[in-house]
Amino acid sequence: MSRAVYSGWACVWCGASLRRGGEPAGRARGSVGAHVLDVDVYQYLPGAGCSSLRSKQSGDD
Repeated sequence: MSRAVYSGWACVWCGASLRRGGEPAGRARGSVGAHVLDVDVYQYLPGAGCSSLRSKQSGDD
């Protein structure tokens, strides 16, 4: 997981910036030994999500 996703600055699914807003996508769970590394992760808002980014990147509209 990138630092931006871990910090809540980027979409958990595509990694794009959430500067214009996002919504909770769930909780990423992890640990190292006895240290719990669980973190809340975020995704694009509905209607402005990753699928619209993918279609722009691939040229499909």
